[in-house]
Amino acid sequence: MKLHEKVELLLIPCVVALVYGANSVLPGSLQLGWACALAALILLFQGFIRDLYLLYLQKTMEKNNPKRRMKCMCLESTLGMLGILAGIILALFLPDVEFPINRWGWTGFVSSMMLFGFLGKDLVVFWKPFAIRRDPDHANIIFSIK
Repeated sequence: MKLHEKVELLLIPCVVALVYGANSVLPGSLQLGWACALAALILLFQGFIRDLYLLYLQKTMEKNNPKRRMKCMCLESTLGMLGILAGIILALFLPDVEFPINRWGWTGFVSSMMLFGFLGKDLVVFWKPFAIRRDPDHANIIFSIK
């Protein structure tokens, strides 16, 4: 396991502890659509922070790792964008579907999304042929649709 992966694993409980401590300002119920969008935003934000660090590292690795062009997309980004879209649609068409969420619910929600983001960070969706593969070095892929 690389150093940045160990740091990310250590930061997950810190973020979860912050969520647990901020329970007094978090709502006691959550609409289904906004829960879906929030889950996607957690995935995207976690990936964004990770990608900023990897871009910083890439300055030193660029000579050794040439860019590759592939028809694929990061699974984390794909699920994040689809989750936001699904959340907005659910919020518009099912606005009355709410569920109560307490301190432990918020803690479990955030921790499960962050762990899912950590476990799926190296997965890439390839378009032709359709497949999901692990590629730890997908920061060097230039994603294309054509």
